[in-house]
Amino acid sequence: MIMDAVKDFIIERLKKLSNMFKGISIKYAFDSITEFHIIEISPENIRRRDDEYIRWESDMWNDFFAMFPDEDLLISEPCESNDMHNVLFDNIPIVDSGNLLYCIDLDFGEMDSFLNIDTIDLLAA
Repeated sequence: MIMDAVKDFIIERLKKLSNMFKGISIKYAFDSITEFHIIEISPENIRRRDDEYIRWESDMWNDFFAMFPDEDLLISEPCESNDMHNVLFDNIPIVDSGNLLYCIDLDFGEMDSFLNIDTIDLLAA
């Protein structure tokens, strides 16, 4: 199925990207209403100022549209107008005592506001 091929292609590229930059935050979702593949990348100093990232994004665009000309792709900074409910890849780094760690983004739905969780420490002491 074409959707699986597109998803696998994007996730493979995002895994490579996450290994290229310490501290990069990546989130990928598919918006079924607009049929857009949405990739949110931060921080902006990587997205806008790093030549290696700029080359990666250019190659990503070129390869994506060469392979999947009928699909739509959006690469942007995190934005509330993006529908990120259907997350397919998530790589959110956190820094703890000078060490770069990666955590998973847990979605508790309506429980988020009740629990008031800002950070969950997933590492045992």
